[in-house]
Amino acid sequence: MERIPPNVTAHGHGDRNAKSEAKPKKLFDGEGLYLLVNPSGVRLWRMKYRVHGREKLLSFGQYPEVSLKLARERRDEAKRLLAADIDPAESAGQRSRHYLIPSRQSHANSWR
Repeated sequence: MERIPPNVTAHGHGDRNAKSEAKPKKLFDGEGLYLLVNPSGVRLWRMKYRVHGREKLLSFGQYPEVSLKLARERRDEAKRLLAADIDPAESAGQRSRHYLIPSRQSHANSWR
């Protein structure tokens, strides 16, 4: 298990040096948070966790748009939800539904 190098600050400096390889590589930060470095060079913040005996995965966004500090804040929020026995993935789905584009049927009815 490879960890994020110690030269990475809370602002994420040092992640820019994460190079892509032939296979995806995980740079672990702790408490389930890691930076997934894909062969294409895309770097994604992910968090692995367990809820009700099942392993799940959250995605917090792409580096550098999401800094290490923000990824850690999002991980901490997910941990708070888990402590309250709430699945963070389902909670995130509930929040994002408010911003979804209306379905075709509702859009079609608006043109009548």
